[in-house]
Amino acid sequence: MLILKPGTDAFQSAGLFALASAFFMGLEGILIKWLSDREPAFRILLINNAIGMTVSFSVATLVWAWPSAWQCLLLCALGLVMVSGQTLFIQSMKRAEASFVIPAFYSVLVFAAAYDILIFGVWPDAIAVAGAVLIVSGALFLARTGTAPRR
Repeated sequence: MLILKPGTDAFQSAGLFALASAFFMGLEGILIKWLSDREPAFRILLINNAIGMTVSFSVATLVWAWPSAWQCLLLCALGLVMVSGQTLFIQSMKRAEASFVIPAFYSVLVFAAAYDILIFGVWPDAIAVAGAVLIVSGALFLARTGTAPRR
């Protein structure tokens, strides 16, 4: 909701896509938590990526351009990093409570803002900083008061 900046001139209907994305990311976290107690991690990873690939492919076909050899190499490296990160995420959801893992997962937004600054020179506004503080403080609060990992 902070991203949408409701009630201001900065509101854009495209922000509703960001809100919908956050909703579906939350739903994905709930489903992965539920499945991690019932299914092997590899199966969850395979099905999750198959769904993501199908959705991405259907959209990418509208604007597809063949990547160069260097871009293919970078895409393969990105795929390896993403699969590794997703595997670690699934394992953390299996071993800890979702209320402990998800705030740390949303800290990816803080890193995205840092990359925006370093790569594109775009600085976040006060609302974005407030959102980052909210995310980091929530994760630190949970880490300190602690939902302990399951054994």
